[in-house]
Amino acid sequence: MLRALLIVLIGSFSAAAPALAEAEDTADDRRAAWEKLDPEERIALRERYERLRAMSPEERERALTLARRMRREAEATLRSLEPAERAEIEALDPAERGRVLRSLIADRARMMATRLQAYLTDEERAQLGRADAIERSRILGRVRTRIMEQLPGKARRTAEALRLSPREIERLSSADPEELRAAMIGLARRRAAQITAKQGLPEGVTQAEWDRVLDLPDGQFVRALQRLRASHPELGVPARRVDRARRRQSALASQLRSLGTPSTRDRLSAPEASERVQSRRAVLRNRAKIEGLVERRMQLSADAVLAVRGLGDDAFVSMHRRLLRTLVWENDPRRSIERWLEGRAEGAEASDMEGRGRRRDR
Repeated sequence: MLRALLIVLIGSFSAAAPALAEAEDTADDRRAAWEKLDPEERIALRERYERLRAMSPEERERALTLARRMRREAEATLRSLEPAERAEIEALDPAERGRVLRSLIADRARMMATRLQAYLTDEERAQLGRADAIERSRILGRVRTRIMEQLPGKARRTAEALRLSPREIERLSSADPEELRAAMIGLARRRAAQITAKQGLPEGVTQAEWDRVLDLPDGQFVRALQRLRASHPELGVPARRVDRARRRQSALASQLRSLGTPSTRDRLSAPEASERVQSRRAVLRNRAKIEGLVERRMQLSADAVLAVRGLGDDAFVSMHRRLLRTLVWENDPRRSIERWLEGRAEGAEASDMEGRGRRRDR
């Protein structure tokens, strides 16, 4: 399941990691951060410290490694944002800044997990939902191996589309995996720029924003491109490409997930709100867009379209969550969501009939 993928991709965002990351600041930074914490946060931090003290040296080293990786990821994520967003986050106090950045990192992990699911076989999908941590790592290791095995062919096709010389293409073919991965980022950047120059930018992406993304260093470019493609999956993708049904489902899942993901502005305006509350607000704010996507891309029946439009807020949020699951894990998501809507209608009808019966008995 998606949760299984997220556990592997981001570890677990353990409570020790933020505390250890903060421990690498200066004494003055730590003192200032402590003074800004409310009583509940101070209690939580003390508990983290006690858990850290109780760890074995090996566990502490793993937690420290995770904390450092999270800090590097947070710094790269911050640099990949729009300048105005970056300035607002940097102006927050350390505790709020950490919460916002960890939320953004988790958003990226969810996007990565959604894309990774497109490479799973049906058998691996079934296994992953019930696998333990060791087996999950083995399954995802096989998936990553397949992705790496496909990389030389993908690099060659991209290089040919860019009309690189035979010598350059041959050099790519003989590169080791790490060199090829680094080269592939440069090729992807050039190919995306080539495609957008020919096809134009999708609605909602400005030329200034796209130019800034293209000028970012490799790691930041990848993060910024992934964030843009979450809501604009056609960005920098050849219009003639016809994906298989599962790839189309994955693209739709990415768009729907993006519409239910709080924006950086949302997180800055209410950093104290829980992830569930933030996500609910995003879904309801983007309800018209979600309805439009579902109606156009899933080709629901006329009755199902009317049922979607008539859902209350709680039911609509539930439907959004169900859509994400069915698009990722089921071969016929349209039929699955129509059955869910039919079940809700039958349940409402039965409840209505029972209510009328009680009124007659009075």
